[in-house]
Amino acid sequence: MERGLGGAATALALVLAACGAGGGDDATGATAAIAGGHVGARAVAVIDEPLILNDVLSHGEVVIGLASRTMDLEGGVVVRSEDGGVSWTTAETPLADALAEGPFSYWEIAPDRPALRGDGGWVVATRTAPVAPGSFFAVQAVAISDDVGVTWEAVELPAPDGTVGLVHAAAAVGGDLLLGGAVQELPSADEPPLGGQEAFEQRRAAYDAAIWRVAADGTVTREAEVQFDGRPDAQAIRYLEVVDDRVVAFGGDAAGRPLQCCFLDLPPATWSSSDGGETWASLPGLSESPTSGLYEAPTRDGGALVLQVGIDRLRLEPGGDRWGPVVLPEEQWPDAKAVSVGADEEVLTWVEDVACDCAEAMGGRVGAGEVTDRVPLELPACADTSPRGFTRVERPIVMGGVVVALAYCDHHGGHAVGLAWTADAGRSWDTTRLTDLASTIGAEDLYLPYGWPEPPILASGDEVLVLLSAPSAGPPSRRDGRPEPAPLAAVHLRPEPRRG
Repeated sequence: MERGLGGAATALALVLAACGAGGGDDATGATAAIAGGHVGARAVAVIDEPLILNDVLSHGEVVIGLASRTMDLEGGVVVRSEDGGVSWTTAETPLADALAEGPFSYWEIAPDRPALRGDGGWVVATRTAPVAPGSFFAVQAVAISDDVGVTWEAVELPAPDGTVGLVHAAAAVGGDLLLGGAVQELPSADEPPLGGQEAFEQRRAAYDAAIWRVAADGTVTREAEVQFDGRPDAQAIRYLEVVDDRVVAFGGDAAGRPLQCCFLDLPPATWSSSDGGETWASLPGLSESPTSGLYEAPTRDGGALVLQVGIDRLRLEPGGDRWGPVVLPEEQWPDAKAVSVGADEEVLTWVEDVACDCAEAMGGRVGAGEVTDRVPLELPACADTSPRGFTRVERPIVMGGVVVALAYCDHHGGHAVGLAWTADAGRSWDTTRLTDLASTIGAEDLYLPYGWPEPPILASGDEVLVLLSAPSAGPPSRRDGRPEPAPLAAVHLRPEPRRG
């Protein structure tokens, strides 16, 4: 199952494999082609009810989205498709009534919005809220489905007295489900809230990394408490991957490392387990950069795992017990995202932060170890109201004979979504707004369903599905950086044969 990232790096338009969509037009008859006839699109209405889409994942042809009806992000709705995004149903989750407070603002340890995690037919939905308004400390509601999101059951996470469990990751192992995250020590109700440096030091000591196991009968138990509980400073797990007959946990460990108030930016750490999650060993070799928090999900290159840590890229070979550096061309933007299109040839996308208030989306190519092309990606007709210009682009994906990437610009204060694509391995690029491809949706434009940070690309194939916010007029207005509810729409993209 492809996992939503939720949370900070989390989060979030969504691109998933549309396995069952097939060729030809849908009932709307909306089909269009980008210049040159290399990519086509057709539109499918998802749901007219105004929603804020919080996270999404896919499992085969099943696509599941977790959504909210209000700007408090209560995570009370599941939108679900069993045919790759062609038709949709909605259902309720146990999350909406589980917590009293609104969204949690401090996303370093737990997702700051409703999130989905899943693997092997299991799906976990979480909603995190502050203990009290404005608190640095969180509580979390967790619901689990063992039938790919059809039915849900609220669960309690075992945790030591005076602590609560916070989930950030999931992986299926031997018929069970492992959950990764942290146990958080709660401040005494009799203590007045702390602020500034005192609050930061209190938080730094409040977290221990945690692993839970969910059995087929729904029983939830803690694993490896002896290894993780009671260590100095803060530890947490953000991602779990099963690879090479072992489980690898990715997170952070502040023990013995200097941290600067007041953002709990845990230095990266990884652990591996060869016995299904019962015991864990540290994997050395990660960057020692003081500003290299682990906020990007690992990717796979064959049997190897690849990790972006700050400006460093690292690789764990199959069976390896240590991360090794990936040597990049000197001209390559350090956090560029790459996809292989042939021997010694990659297509790149990246964002150049020209200044703190100016970002420019770029596309390019690496050939024989050198960056040979660097192309600014300019989306058409964006009414940019940002201080000095804003465009962004996502990870490139191979779709038939072309490489595509979601791209977006500031348009009247909203993140209007477009598509960047190259048919010549990154040497040249075209861009278009998705509304130009799917005009029959009836929306003035299509936007990211829930703001910053940018969406993950969850899966790719010969056809992909983009699920977006489709307000009837103008960008969805925002409160505290969160979009208001709006109808949702899906756009299927597919390769088309070259014409002419």
